[in-house]
Amino acid sequence: MLLIILLFYTINVNTRKEKPWRILGERCRRRCLICYNCCQILLKTFLSNEFPVKLLNITGVKSLALNTRAKSHQEVKSLKKIKIFTTGGTIVSTGEQGATPTLSGKDLIACIPGINDIADIVIEDFSKVPSTEMTPDLMLQLARKVEKSLQDDSFDGVVITHGTDTMEETAYLHELVIDNKKPIVFTGAMRPASALSADGPANLLNAIIVASEPKSMGYPPLIVLNEEIHIARFATKYHTSALESFTSMECGPAGVVKENNVFYFYEVPRKSVCQPENIKANVEIIKVSAGSSDLLLKAAIQNGCEGIVIEGTGAGHVPSAWTKSIRKAIQAGVIIIVVSRSPGGYTLKNTYGMPGGEIHLRELGVIFGHSNAPKTRLFLSLAISAGWNKGRIEEFYKY
Repeated sequence: MLLIILLFYTINVNTRKEKPWRILGERCRRRCLICYNCCQILLKTFLSNEFPVKLLNITGVKSLALNTRAKSHQEVKSLKKIKIFTTGGTIVSTGEQGATPTLSGKDLIACIPGINDIADIVIEDFSKVPSTEMTPDLMLQLARKVEKSLQDDSFDGVVITHGTDTMEETAYLHELVIDNKKPIVFTGAMRPASALSADGPANLLNAIIVASEPKSMGYPPLIVLNEEIHIARFATKYHTSALESFTSMECGPAGVVKENNVFYFYEVPRKSVCQPENIKANVEIIKVSAGSSDLLLKAAIQNGCEGIVIEGTGAGHVPSAWTKSIRKAIQAGVIIIVVSRSPGGYTLKNTYGMPGGEIHLRELGVIFGHSNAPKTRLFLSLAISAGWNKGRIEEFYKY
């Protein structure tokens, strides 16, 4: 009804000298079911800002209350204050001859209409590199800046824009080293900012919405892309170019963002915090394939690796020919963690007893991990650098 009245007002207010509510009353009396007096009351109060309006039984129906008075500045609900760190990646990349990181955080925000109505944004450009150049040292430097912002009571959460290639690793490191319940949300893009259908602005908007959502408090670091919310610990990039490039194999997304609303499906507690001063441990990944030798394993040991992550077959198996080198490495103090090269499922502990099977490897002193190889390598590097012994690392994988 109000929209109809305003429409008539817009058309006629400049064409006649009579008072606008009388003009509209006359027209509404002919064209609507609402009486002339109703129009007078409604428009007089609307134009004079005398709200809330109460239309008593003028029309013979139940009373109608309209609470449409413009709120004062003090009454407007305060927006959440979100810190955004940009690191580079496809989301800030442009170029006709090959996309490279060029845009700043302010450039990104400028692409999102109405963002100032969603949150109070503060931007810091941390780096401008493709995510293949993100090293554990850079990740740790970023995490310290993020933690400092979270310790500031004026900030309600943090959003980090990042290249998708190593996003899951950087996000996982933030879970391991930061002890704070405020939301930490990573996002990026699968298409450059200069592409015709760039997905970066929508992803960034959704990430800000998630970081501003009170229900996000207490969650581990999150990855938000393509309207899906993933726990960084479980998430992995499974597609090289699709917009829905991330998946959480064993549990699915933790939630979704729809029409600027956040919906969570399950809760996940944070894991142990590991805070080394720096990451200095030498840890490498070796992948098992059919008929592969232990040449790389021997080379890693000879070159002073303090930790080795073996990406085994199936439930966590290696060729029997590898077991001699594994035994020597463990006896020399090298920490070895075996994970599965299979995208889904977990390593087992008590099913297969053949040489190179999980029962045999456990007897040799091998630890079995749950995450994929890159995340396991990152954790092991942090743990060794922080001075964790083998027993404490084994304890980490018990839950």
